[in-house]
Amino acid sequence: ARILADVSSQTSSVDASPLYWTRDGREIWYRSYDTSAENALYAMNLSGKPRLIARFPGQIRLFDAAADGRVLMSTESSRLGIRGVAPGETTERDLSCLERSELRGISDDGRLIVADAVGESGGPKGSVYMRHTDGSPPVRIGDGATVALSPDGNWISGYASRDAAKRSFILTPTGAGEVKPQTSHGIVLGWLGGYNY
Repeated sequence: ARILADVSSQTSSVDASPLYWTRDGREIWYRSYDTSAENALYAMNLSGKPRLIARFPGQIRLFDAAADGRVLMSTESSRLGIRGVAPGETTERDLSCLERSELRGISDDGRLIVADAVGESGGPKGSVYMRHTDGSPPVRIGDGATVALSPDGNWISGYASRDAAKRSFILTPTGAGEVKPQTSHGIVLGWLGGYNY
C-alpha cells in the first residue's frame, strides 16, 4: 500500500464518501471533505495529482460508478443556523451568519457572539463573524476558524485558516486594532478557566 495524497485538508462531516476506480484503473473518483469543495467531483491519478471533474449545486454524495463512466450521485443543500435570545428580551431571533454557521463563543454579558461560516460561502480558508445579539447584521472579522471568544468580548482566538496544513494561531480584536500572531494556546486556556485577559 502507498499513500497517493490527502483527499482533503479537513473533515467537515462524518459521512463516508466512497472512492471509485475508473474502468481503466488509472484514476480514483471521489468527493472532497473540504467545506469549500463539497459540491465538486474529483479524480486522482496514480501519481497523486487531483483533477476536477465537475461542480454541482449543493453538496454531492457519490454512491456508485459504472464501467462506462456514469456515476450515481445525489446533491443536497443544508442550512446550519444559530438562534438565541438577547439579554433583557423574551423573543428568540435568528443570529446566523451566511447559510451554514457554527456558534463558537458568547461574551459574558450575552450581547456578542462569534461564529464560523463553514459553508461554501465561507470560502476556502473559512470566515469568522461576530454578531450582536440585538439583531444587528453580522460583521465579517476575517479568514480562518474560531477557538474561543474572550469573556469581555474584546478578542477572538483562532486560526488564520481552516486548512490544517496552514494553521497559525492568532488573536483578533472585535473592535479597532491589529491581529496578533500567537505561539501558544495558553491565553485560551485562561479564558476557559474563567480568567479575563
